[in-house]
Amino acid sequence: MTKPIRHLSELDSKIYLLVALAYTGLLSFLSLTSTENFPLVEVTYSDKIGHVLAYFVFTILWFIAFFRFNLKRSLLAACAIAVAFGVLMEVLQGSLSEIRTPDLFDIIANSVGTALAVAVVFLLKKRVKN
Repeated sequence: MTKPIRHLSELDSKIYLLVALAYTGLLSFLSLTSTENFPLVEVTYSDKIGHVLAYFVFTILWFIAFFRFNLKRSLLAACAIAVAFGVLMEVLQGSLSEIRTPDLFDIIANSVGTALAVAVVFLLKKRVKN
């Protein structure tokens, strides 16, 4: 027999956590596998733009997941996890992959994406309060 859900928000919180975990798994997979078979996009710095966007989404998803669980300092936690995860992926690229190599500029791009997410959350929180 399954345990009844007390509130819909309890289910929502678990769904947000699952989405954040699934995105983390997808980002791990994409970070550690070869990109040879991916479609080639001819945009200057497209790799770095991809990193910024990926970590922007990563930070937002973890912020929402933490916020739904009423974690104090949920934005700080999401930011710390995003930066640490970005560094970890680059380290693992250097140690686990023969195809991928670590790149300091990827870490910077990841951090820029995280910083943009933090800025967006601050702006939205400010607008909601007003």
